[in-house]
Amino acid sequence: VDDSGDPSVQTVTVTSSTLAFSGSTPNPLVSYGGAAKSLTVHGGTANNTFDINSVPTGAATTIDGNSGNDSFVVTSGALTAPATLHVDGGTGTNSLSVPNGDVVTPNGLNSGTVGTDNTHPANVVTGYINIQNVTSTGTFTLNINTTNFPPIPTGNPDTEKLVLSG
Repeated sequence: VDDSGDPSVQTVTVTSSTLAFSGSTPNPLVSYGGAAKSLTVHGGTANNTFDINSVPTGAATTIDGNSGNDSFVVTSGALTAPATLHVDGGTGTNSLSVPNGDVVTPNGLNSGTVGTDNTHPANVVTGYINIQNVTSTGTFTLNINTTNFPPIPTGNPDTEKLVLSG
C-alpha cells in the first residue's frame, strides 16, 4: 500500500487481517483476511503514527515511514514466527515504542532488532533502521555490542556520550 504522496497526518493501524488509515473510507482500507504472504506499507510525508497490533501470519511485513517525524508502536505479541517485521523510519526524527520487558539490540547507528529475550533477539521487530529513539511502555533491556558501532569521534566531547533515559 503506497501512501507516500499523502501530506496529511495519519494513524495507520496494522493487524493480522486489516490495514486502516485514520479518516479513510472505507475503513479498514485493506482487508486481507490474514492470508497475505507479504505486506508493505509506505507512509505519507507528514508526522504519522503506525500502530502495529499484529502482522499477517507467516508474512514478510515492511513498514516504511517515508518522510516526517514518525512514531511506530509495536504491541506485545504482534509478531508470530515465521512472520517478519521490518520498520524503516525514513527521514526525520523517528521513534519506536516496544512492549514492556523486551530486549533491544542496536546493530549500528539508528538500527537494530527487538526480541522478547536474549535467546530470541529479533522475534518482535526483525529489523529497524532510521529510528533515532527507542522507548517502551515499561522497561526494556538494551544489549550493546561495541563491535557493531563505528569508532567514536575524538576531539568533541559533546558527541562522545551515551544517553539513557527512563
